[in-house]
Amino acid sequence: MPVFRNLAACLVATLAVVASAYADLPAFNRAVQQSDFQAAAKAACSTWGTIDRKRPEIAIIAREFAWMAMLANRPVDANTYTTFLTSTPGLNDTTPLTTNVLHTWAGFSLNDTPETRAVFIAALRASAAGPGVDLVALAAANELAATGDEAAMTIVDDLRGRRASLVKQRHAELIAIINAFGEKREAKPYLTMIQLDQALHSEAMNPAWADLRDQLFELHDQAWAWRVVMESVLRGSRTPYPLADAQHREDMSLRYPGAPGAAPPCPGAITMKPEVKFPFRERKDSTTGAVIVDMGIDALGKTVNPRIIAAVPPDSGFNDAVLEAARQWTFGALPGANAGTCTLARNHHAVTVQFGFEGVPQ
Repeated sequence: MPVFRNLAACLVATLAVVASAYADLPAFNRAVQQSDFQAAAKAACSTWGTIDRKRPEIAIIAREFAWMAMLANRPVDANTYTTFLTSTPGLNDTTPLTTNVLHTWAGFSLNDTPETRAVFIAALRASAAGPGVDLVALAAANELAATGDEAAMTIVDDLRGRRASLVKQRHAELIAIINAFGEKREAKPYLTMIQLDQALHSEAMNPAWADLRDQLFELHDQAWAWRVVMESVLRGSRTPYPLADAQHREDMSLRYPGAPGAAPPCPGAITMKPEVKFPFRERKDSTTGAVIVDMGIDALGKTVNPRIIAAVPPDSGFNDAVLEAARQWTFGALPGANAGTCTLARNHHAVTVQFGFEGVPQ
């Protein structure tokens, strides 16, 4: 297997970073959406030195950065992130098997020896022995199998054989996380839900699983909505996860593109007037929830055919309350948008309404 040639390290310790702490996370996310792994790896490198290492989701961010670095043939960068993951005491890494695959993959790519190959294959086997289909392990095993490595070929066959049950498995994981959170309302299920949300996104965007795309995206919406609810419950100790929010917005634009040849959509926002009314029963019971409503926008900025695409709880009065208000909302272009070169009209525009404990939608 040829060693990667791009060995430009992410020298975060010696760079004077002047950008805001999370300025490049949207850039990283956009590059991932466009499968521009080089751009994603560069955005990760410029951001890594500015991120608070005490953030609860720092393990997720580091793992995603390492994943993009490997896809971009930057194993030195990947090794920086995975070394942080494997050497930081007390780090809440919910996917240590995936982390180990990335770490040994980076080490093997930097130095192809019988020893590094052996630990790499051992990491792949350990991941394959776990439940589900680890996309990182599958990609790593695929690359090694392409060199004729028989052990890697066996692992690839095993992981591909699990594909048919993926949706059922992911749904079961979603329910299990929801139940775990309902019992104790602690941070661990919340972090696990972020991980599931990211996994569903990666799987839905994988061209090899195009026939499962709609089902995976439906579960992705549910996981995202539940994450929003969990944040409201844990609002005293959790901060919003901006990468997931930006990713979900971009997911919607990719899933529902405009008509070919049409003017690009104007950048803008929904004016949520009238406000959503908090249903009496849910207010009385102090019920919290989140609803994702999708709607069309006509050329005048009026909403068309709003529909609920995800809701937590699924059958509460929140749904009707959101739909009633959404039918009267309007969409406006941001200041500076040139109406002659863009259009307000679009087939789909998603808005999330969160119902918190204070008794007002948020």
